[in-house]
Amino acid sequence: MAQIRRSLGFLHLPAEEPLWILALCTVPAAPGPATANLLSPIGVGTVSNRGAQIVLHDSRWSDSTPLPS
Repeated sequence: MAQIRRSLGFLHLPAEEPLWILALCTVPAAPGPATANLLSPIGVGTVSNRGAQIVLHDSRWSDSTPLPS
């Protein structure tokens, strides 16, 4: 969470403002696993409604993480 908040610094959100952290999901039309992009989350301030998609420079996350079935 701290890494995401730092990456959103250009939005000038107050430190106490709660954030929504969203991940884009892909659900294929053909049978196959649904995936989530955890490498590029979207952070949105719940009060200001300002947000942005950021790219995390951390190899622990993937842009196609399988969702549990």
